[in-house]
Amino acid sequence: MKFFICCRISVAVFQEIGDEKALHLIQDELNRPTLKKIEQLKRPKSYWECVTSDVAGPMYRSKEFNGFLFDSSRNIELKSHDLLEKPLQGKKQFARRPFIGFFKAKRFDFVVVSVHLKATGLDNEDLSRLQVRHYPWFTRTLFGLPVVSPTGNP
Repeated sequence: MKFFICCRISVAVFQEIGDEKALHLIQDELNRPTLKKIEQLKRPKSYWECVTSDVAGPMYRSKEFNGFLFDSSRNIELKSHDLLEKPLQGKKQFARRPFIGFFKAKRFDFVVVSVHLKATGLDNEDLSRLQVRHYPWFTRTLFGLPVVSPTGNP
């Protein structure tokens, strides 16, 4: 079963990358395996590409990045990517800036969004509050709509 799943993945998202070169090391290993397990899982003719974001946020004693890893041999193309801008005013909405990738697979365009939300605590006690606060802001910002508060006020 593991082999089947690994061979079906075409796009992967990575968060909390501590070194902007780390994803390139994974890409290189997938394209030219040196580890026996990776060699066994490699799909013939697969070719992996990756992109790492600009700094998405702080990390203890470092900076944090996001990334996309995708199999271009499956006709997947990354058209563009960017980090969502920080709000000019008001409270920070996310723990890290969301990373957005605009992809094309043959004639199908799709968007992949990597969102790093604030931890909810041990018992998810903050989950509903965080969903109400962040989800409308994020979707409106993503699609260029006016941002309103959960109460409906701008």
